[in-house]
Amino acid sequence: MTTVCDGMLLLVNDLLDLSAIESGRLDLRLREVPLASYLRASCESHDLLARAKGIELRPEPLEADLVAMMDPERVGQVLGNLISNAIKFSHRGTG
Repeated sequence: MTTVCDGMLLLVNDLLDLSAIESGRLDLRLREVPLASYLRASCESHDLLARAKGIELRPEPLEADLVAMMDPERVGQVLGNLISNAIKFSHRGTG
């Protein structure tokens, strides 16, 4: 369970990242990431939030060997925000 302190820490880190982006100092740690397992894990990390609203997250199946060169932490921030906003603003029971 996320505590208030965890939430505040995430907010502060997001603000620091925004400041780094605006100043052109954001460092990316690029590496090859298997997309199927990465996206599955991202959906699983939001499963409790989705189930609480009666929403089922169903990622489209991808080829197991599909790989992307990316910074998984940065992409995870964006993807996490997209998924949590989709859940937050979706009607109960949708999927």
